Amino acid sequence: MSDYTRVYFEGLGIDFDVPSVAFTIGSYSIHWYGIIIAFGFALAVLYGGRMAYKWKMSLDGMTDVLMWGTILGIVFARAYYVIFEWSYYKEHL
Repeated sequence: MSDYTRVYFEGLGIDFDVPSVAFTIGSYSIHWYGIIIAFGFALAVLYGGRMAYKWKMSLDGMTDVLMWGTILGIVFARAYYVIFEWSYYKEHL
């Protein structure tokens, strides 16, 4: 694929192109942003597990917090995007 994103570090004077797709499995393309989001979620789960142990909270309770936090995070992130791109969305209702 020829879909690249330019990354530029102004202070260092370094710039390079990063492919948007990390790898493909069959006909599915795995993008870098998906890998980064999954890595962040995995870190949140590990951190939540450690905090549950530290706060003497049950892992079931922490799992519920992580599940609802993920769902609400996705919903409110989308709402935030729609609010600040309202000029586009009001034209395409």
